[in-house]
Amino acid sequence: MPKIVDHDEYRKKLVQQSFELMAGRGYAALSMRDLARALRISPATLYYYFPNKLGLFEAILKYHAVGGASPQVATEPKSTSFEEGLNELIEGCEQSEEIWAKILLIHVDAYREADGKMLSTFNSVFTSNATKARLSKQLKIDDPEVIDLIRIIILGTIIQRVLSKRNIKWSTQKRLLLDIFSKYATDSPQSE
Repeated sequence: MPKIVDHDEYRKKLVQQSFELMAGRGYAALSMRDLARALRISPATLYYYFPNKLGLFEAILKYHAVGGASPQVATEPKSTSFEEGLNELIEGCEQSEEIWAKILLIHVDAYREADGKMLSTFNSVFTSNATKARLSKQLKIDDPEVIDLIRIIILGTIIQRVLSKRNIKWSTQKRLLLDIFSKYATDSPQSE
């Protein structure tokens, strides 16, 4: 009797395993053949699920962008205020810091790539209007430039904590972000 395969589940497994390989070895250092060998599958199997390495990379990004590995991203924001939204965001960063660090390492690879397709794919997923709208809704801030700045600070914190091994406390970052950005929130007294 033939083996029954849940293709969606198997594809998800390949995405997760490929993500770990790309984060560890680098996107440029791996060919589809190398990935297939490391995953202990045939290259044909890998090509069955992904048209090429860029397609696999895009699947990895989309998996993480919609919260495949982070429950905070997967759920709809529950916050009713800027402070609650910031608490949700910081909690999600703390719980998924290692994953975000790996995503940032892959982003550096994307930046180095000559033709720019990988960087374009990365930016289309992680700086999409949907991503910004979700963050805006979560933090109760309508100004897209303020949302971008908060995102930059969060990513910078992850870089400093992981790559520079600095002991930056998330609680301190949360307090500073509250102090600096609460006046931009639609639920703040200053915005009325």
